[in-house]
Amino acid sequence: MYIAFPEFEETLPPTGAGTQRSNYYLAGQLMAVWVRTGTTGSGALYYAYSDHLGSVVAWANASGALVSGSLARYEPYGGYRTKPPATVNPDISDRGFTGHRQNNSGTYDFGLVYMNARYYLPEVGRFISADTIVPEPKDPQSYNRYSYANNSPLNFTDPTGHCINNYEIGSDDMDTCIAGWNAVVNYLAEAAYGPGGSGEFPNATVADWLMNAEISTLEKLMASYGIGYGYTWTPPQGYSMSGWRGGTDLKSPAVRAGVCQYWQGCYEPMVTGDEMRPDAFIAGVSGSAAGVVYSTVGIERVVNLHKNQRSVYVYHGQGAGVALEGDGSGYVGFVWNLENNLDYEGISPTLTADIGAGGHFQASLFWEVGTVPFTGETWGVSLGSGGGGGAGVTGSFGHYSCAFGCR
Repeated sequence: MYIAFPEFEETLPPTGAGTQRSNYYLAGQLMAVWVRTGTTGSGALYYAYSDHLGSVVAWANASGALVSGSLARYEPYGGYRTKPPATVNPDISDRGFTGHRQNNSGTYDFGLVYMNARYYLPEVGRFISADTIVPEPKDPQSYNRYSYANNSPLNFTDPTGHCINNYEIGSDDMDTCIAGWNAVVNYLAEAAYGPGGSGEFPNATVADWLMNAEISTLEKLMASYGIGYGYTWTPPQGYSMSGWRGGTDLKSPAVRAGVCQYWQGCYEPMVTGDEMRPDAFIAGVSGSAAGVVYSTVGIERVVNLHKNQRSVYVYHGQGAGVALEGDGSGYVGFVWNLENNLDYEGISPTLTADIGAGGHFQASLFWEVGTVPFTGETWGVSLGSGGGGGAGVTGSFGHYSCAFGCR
């Protein structure tokens, strides 16, 4: 039995006398426990020895003498190397690995550690149920909903079953993790006790949600406290969600098709039609020469397809490559992720392939300096032809300056 004050607890077995305990903490770490069995007597005080993770490694009595057999040693993920007897854990205290309540010792040995929100299985280093939130969306490790402490058990602990202890108290990461858990709790409480709920917790809807993490609901929950993952989810054909009551078989293929066992399997980046369409059209003329060194000059017209912007740029570039050519070309192309034409100004790395004699063909790929093509920053391609001769592949840095229509 646990009451509203977590430092006090009482264990009531099916038969025999119950045991009362008062736990004493300093800076969140267990320091001592007072234990009394039955309803008479003053009880006994024991002091806890712990390691850098907060795991209880030994007990001392009120006189400071080490309790016989109380020594405990742990493997990195929390399994016992040296296991204390039942007269120590749970008779003195059931706290062990990282200060959590152990269910892997004594009479009721289930091999588990209770970490508040979830049970943890130290033998495999994984929780036995999925995390109901993604604590830190920027960290890919957060998307493994069963992993423990970012798979770094010697550096971190998991005090809540949701948020590892590398989040500083009061930090944005900790606030986000706590807010995320609160959002899930509020949602599940509404599902159980709100309008249309069964008044039972857990009910079938809650259990199914916890098992499958229906992704559109998760997105709404995350959005409720300001997290946007930048991904989209498209319900499969025939998918629908009914109210809490009435009709939808939660085990039906149509419903199962719309949920995910693992969040990372749902959040696959999807390229939308808007993202595939270019933002600007370009047309220009250029002259280039390449031997040991590559040089080019040109003038270019930039027409923004989303805004009423038409600009003219002049440019020059230098570089190197494997080429021997000299030509003049006219070309056209498209640019992606160009919000304003003014952003076109600056330095642009360019890869160019030239081939031909007399009739000349040229293809170029260019992108914003300091970025990688196709990753959301400005990039483009162009194709052209003209007069001249030679062949080769070159890399250069083009310096673009606005001549007209950019201010």
